[in-house]
Amino acid sequence: MGKGYVSPEMFAGRISAKGKVIDLTSAFKVSGGVPFALFIIEKADKSNDPVLVNCTLYQGDSAGDCPFTPNCWDVPAVKEISANGIDLTLYDVYYGTGADIVEDDQ
Repeated sequence: MGKGYVSPEMFAGRISAKGKVIDLTSAFKVSGGVPFALFIIEKADKSNDPVLVNCTLYQGDSAGDCPFTPNCWDVPAVKEISANGIDLTLYDVYYGTGADIVEDDQ
């Protein structure tokens, strides 16, 4: 096995592509409908209380509030963050996927 080899078992559930959500004036989703995880960083409060994000989960049909734990990659598989689904003045929001993504997605 060569250096850098990642078996399918090691790859399963791994985040291999990522970016930062910088605008939520309209809904945010990753190209191709790829589900993604969120990493939310509190800018000021630092309470570590759950953060509610209005989003649609991967197998869901409609948006609703979903709690996320700040400062860690969270479990829910997100399909789309609703427009203004989280206040970007209070939080830095990063997304991660297990599939290739297009760099210009915002």
